[in-house]
Amino acid sequence: MPIFRAVGRSLLPLALSCSVSTFARADAPDHTGAIKGKVSDSSGAALIGARVALLTESNTELRRTVVDASGEFAFESLPAGSYLLIANEPGFLRVSRAVRILANQVIFEELQLDVAALQESVTITPARGEA
Repeated sequence: MPIFRAVGRSLLPLALSCSVSTFARADAPDHTGAIKGKVSDSSGAALIGARVALLTESNTELRRTVVDASGEFAFESLPAGSYLLIANEPGFLRVSRAVRILANQVIFEELQLDVAALQESVTITPARGEA
């Protein structure tokens, strides 16, 4: 029993310092923000599966995601700063938007993609014996 008390007393300061540092971290300011949004077509219908990329100011791709079943996307825990948001889907025109977030800020961006013009090409070749 005396050994347990000696060990218990020596561990008490360690246990207290761990719990104090946990509380200190929980109260520490968060210097990140988030970008959330929705991607839809010109009629307002969600473009499920559309791709959304987040680029830095120097055009380096930082993250990418896919629009979920509700038509939404999210980029969480981003350092405060300026970014370029790009959404695209086959058959639609690509949309890009410059965004700036501050620490502890969550911004919501609605991105609307227009249908791309269909381009067809027809090649006519002369039949044998013609031309």
